[in-house]
Amino acid sequence: MGLNIVSKKGQTPIEDDDREYLKIKGLSSLEELNFYEHENITKARRWLLKKKKFKAEEVLREKFILEIHKKMFADVWLFAGKLRDKDMNIGSSVRNIRTDLRNLIDDFKYWLDNKTFSQEEMIVRFKHRLVKIHPFRNGNGRHSRLMAEVLCEKVFSLAPFSWGNVENDDGAREKYLQALRLADSGDYREILGLVREA
Repeated sequence: MGLNIVSKKGQTPIEDDDREYLKIKGLSSLEELNFYEHENITKARRWLLKKKKFKAEEVLREKFILEIHKKMFADVWLFAGKLRDKDMNIGSSVRNIRTDLRNLIDDFKYWLDNKTFSQEEMIVRFKHRLVKIHPFRNGNGRHSRLMAEVLCEKVFSLAPFSWGNVENDDGAREKYLQALRLADSGDYREILGLVREA
């Protein structure tokens, strides 16, 4: 039986050629896939809980960005922790992913050194740019939110962002996607308002 997956609005669709990268054979629905991904992400969160703090320099490296994705999805996807190898209708072109990640990391370091934005806004801008680069075949939204969580809690000792309960509420998800579209045009007010919304 094939995998019958209809992605939610705003999710990267699972293409037929992506299915060959599934480690768990015999999945037949999005609900089953979500269950296994959730279990894997929970495992990644447990790993992060064991870490007391990170220095910004530890987190702001391509290697760390890839490691977090791997920890989140390695039990489910063969491509976990590996940069995307095909162009999509979203994100940077494959040949620009590494350069765009490097620019994002350098920009964040500049913002940090020069106190260009508040800590919360720096994190939101980092998360937004990371998901816009779309470095992985799948899991980019969840990965970018977990990276933001690492920056909040483990680097800056801030409370984690709620993102307006985007994971569990379709109405909140639509509001979040609208805020991301505004951020695409440089307006971060809506998404900054969402980060602490329950």
